[in-house]
Amino acid sequence: MRQDSRVVFPLIYWTLLVLCFFIFPAFLLNLAVNRYFALAQHDLENQGLLKAQKVLAQLRWQSDGTRYFHQLFSKVVAGPCLTAAPMRELAQRIDRLKTAFPEQLGFIVWDHNGKLAEELSDDQGFITVKNSLNAYLKELQQIAVTSFPQKPSLSNEIKKRARKFRQFLGPFISSVKLSESFVPNNKTRCFQMQAEGRQAYGWYSAQREFSVLVYISNELIDSMIQPRAFCQKNAHTKSSTNFFLINEKTLEVFPETSSENARQLTINLKKAASFTPPELLKSGRCFYSFQKLAADWWAGAIIDPGQNTDAQVQNSKVMFRLLAAIFLSYFVLRCYFLVHSNPFSSIKWKLFVIFLYTVAIPLMIFSTVGFEHLAQMERGVESRRGIQLVQLLSKMDHQFSVYLQQRAAMLSNYTGQAFWKSSDSRPTPKDPARFADQIMRKFSPHSVIIMDEKGNNLLPQKFLGKMARHSIVRALAIDLLEFLNEREHAQCKPVKMVTESSILAYGHSNQAIRVFNMAETTEYYYMQTVRNPINGRYEYCIQIFWDFTELQREFFRQFSQQLKADHQLLPVIFFPENNFALPDSALRADLNEFFARVDLRGLQLERYADLSGKRFLVAGIRGQNLLETVVAALLSFDSIEDEVAHYKAAFAGLFLLTLLFTAALYNLLNYQILNPVNQLVTGVEKVRAGDYAYRVSLQSENELGSLGNSINTTMENLQELAIARTVQEALLPESTPAIAGFEIYAKTRPMTKLGGDYYDFFVNHEGRLLAMIADVAGHGIQAALIMAMAKSVMLLSRQEGAASELIMARLNATFCSLRKSSIRTMLTGQMFTFMPSQGRCELVNAGHCAPLIISADGREVHALGSQSLPLGYGVNRTFNSEAIDLSPGSTLLLYTDGILESMDSSGQMLGPKGFVELIRASHCSDLATFYDNMFARYENWRASQDDDITFVLIRRTSDEK
Repeated sequence: MRQDSRVVFPLIYWTLLVLCFFIFPAFLLNLAVNRYFALAQHDLENQGLLKAQKVLAQLRWQSDGTRYFHQLFSKVVAGPCLTAAPMRELAQRIDRLKTAFPEQLGFIVWDHNGKLAEELSDDQGFITVKNSLNAYLKELQQIAVTSFPQKPSLSNEIKKRARKFRQFLGPFISSVKLSESFVPNNKTRCFQMQAEGRQAYGWYSAQREFSVLVYISNELIDSMIQPRAFCQKNAHTKSSTNFFLINEKTLEVFPETSSENARQLTINLKKAASFTPPELLKSGRCFYSFQKLAADWWAGAIIDPGQNTDAQVQNSKVMFRLLAAIFLSYFVLRCYFLVHSNPFSSIKWKLFVIFLYTVAIPLMIFSTVGFEHLAQMERGVESRRGIQLVQLLSKMDHQFSVYLQQRAAMLSNYTGQAFWKSSDSRPTPKDPARFADQIMRKFSPHSVIIMDEKGNNLLPQKFLGKMARHSIVRALAIDLLEFLNEREHAQCKPVKMVTESSILAYGHSNQAIRVFNMAETTEYYYMQTVRNPINGRYEYCIQIFWDFTELQREFFRQFSQQLKADHQLLPVIFFPENNFALPDSALRADLNEFFARVDLRGLQLERYADLSGKRFLVAGIRGQNLLETVVAALLSFDSIEDEVAHYKAAFAGLFLLTLLFTAALYNLLNYQILNPVNQLVTGVEKVRAGDYAYRVSLQSENELGSLGNSINTTMENLQELAIARTVQEALLPESTPAIAGFEIYAKTRPMTKLGGDYYDFFVNHEGRLLAMIADVAGHGIQAALIMAMAKSVMLLSRQEGAASELIMARLNATFCSLRKSSIRTMLTGQMFTFMPSQGRCELVNAGHCAPLIISADGREVHALGSQSLPLGYGVNRTFNSEAIDLSPGSTLLLYTDGILESMDSSGQMLGPKGFVELIRASHCSDLATFYDNMFARYENWRASQDDDITFVLIRRTSDEK
């Protein structure tokens, strides 16, 4: 079935219009807004996950009961006394602790003289031994404090004394472990005495007024008091992140929560235990993060970003508000333009909107893609810089092994050059003390030992340093030299158990710097056996020791010196055991937490802001070669932002270039289309205002230029018509003549500004009134010129005093000559001669409409029949006048055929009958009102005016002679 194009094409047009101008831009805008909120949501989720991980790491530290009870006892037991009776105040404090932790704590208290305070101690036996225990612990505490930041240096006598107190301190604890608990920066300060029981852990503090030893049960240490209190408190607060404790064996969840939360926690805990990435621990809208605590417990976090951070929800809200604003604005504008002109309906605005659309859509796409690219570049730069930081830290860690190798090679070379005297008979060592002094100066060890085969040290006591009391060093040198010399003679004997591992590792440890572990300490150790160049016998063993952390610090200082040129990079080394960092400024509370997370989990990369608000990208790894350290690097975000700024500048330049191209395109559009259209509109406005002297100045050889030329031509024609109209208006009488016995009213309404109807009045020398009405077929200049010719004939005849018959004959002769040319326009006319003295009138007709006589009351209307040809037919034609009787009060109506030929909306012509009815309905005693009534009814009836309309009303008022 064939579709009507009048229906199909508008449907396609409006569909494409709505699709292109509304749906597609809305889709692109929705895409851009959704992407923006998705990025924002991703950042919020990462921030929430990072905050939760920080809290979980803090719970991991708090789960260490020794840390908690050290803080608790330091505040409650060892806190300053506020009264003059310290022992009584201490008794109150102990009572509060026992009430809080019934049957979980035990106390031994000594007064300021070191005597056992039996009334405050749980066990009053072994008073003498307990008093000695107090003195021993107080001595260990003093040694640990005075040795800080170095490790406590204990004599063999002090180490042996610990055996006397095993019944109070446990069978396996050593004096070294006890002294480490007294180090000032030790966060735990609790020492483990047994595996379990009421006396599993101990805590000691010596104050000026008293000394206290507290026994802590194993159950209390593992009860995770702080994590439980934190989770319980968090459960009663409205937060986007909730924390729980989960027992991996019993799947107990604390505090109690809904079954669904508990189920999701256990499911995601199993995922986390199987090394699932943290960002994949998600169920629904919630994220999960976990941290292993002490014993069988885990800490878990449920992170709910909330409905307000959902990208889809926020995008829907923004788009709804935007669309609502658009529709509301549209409604307001529509209401406003109901009573005001709408400037947006002009072609200028439509072209401008089309231009905006064609430019805005690519710009919107470009902006969306560009900002997404910038966001990816920023993340890429941050990731790349993070990788560079990790590589730098790995390089630092690896460089330490190279540093040790280089230092060992330098020691080996120096020994080969400076150890032996040059002698051909029997080589002997040079001055050993001078040799050791040079080593101390160049390589900064704390101990240098040169041992011969018999176990004699060739160096004075001052070079032994911290290793003077360690007999194992001497035994190792003796056994190693004996082993090597006997191996040369194929007489290997079994090695001793103490030195077996060192001897077996000789191939790797000789002339190398290695870690040397002893019961109380860990050192860096260099060993080199020296052979006699004559007999090849191993005669000497050189042993050099460095403090474990000091050598690492020295290397770090050298390495960080190489990075000093980069002011935005700060390398840091942290020693967890001593809670010490280089440089000192890097040891802040928040960075201390970061170091703890690295020590706990390994590689960490995250953002960090210091107290001043300056942002850093910080990376940290556990040292593999830099043992027992955390190495980190802080990179100022200024460097990242500087690099991103280059991309932003390039994007801004490209965007600016796009805007320049857009402006150039708009100027081109304005020059080629909008400006010409503005000139055309101005020309049309000038036509409407009647300023026909204006000209449109368009030089374009296109459609707009042709249209401008057409407007200019029209303006010229209209200017000529204005002049012709002025002339035509001058042809018509300015006013009707006043004559006794008659009242006259006449008016014409042309179809165009130049009509073809003409009427005129004049009084001849006999006092008679001559009235003429004529109708030229057509309109415009030609009709106006014919009217001018008729006027000229009338003026000549008026001067001569010619009768109406003669005037009509002259008019006929004039138009006969015109018809012989190319002018074929007809002219009909009527001329009346009124004789006031006689009270009658005469009519000469030339093909014009029959005049109408209207009775005084307006009820009777009859036409005066007078058939004749129009003017211009018959050169010798004669015209005769007819007498007309016009009674007093009656009205003579002269008119043109335009009124008869007018049609209504249904296409029906008015005609003579309709005109008569219109006259009867419009009759009035006042001729002006009569005329206005006829035109008012005509306006209500007609649909259009296709011809000129002229009425001449002449009413006889009296019978004056």
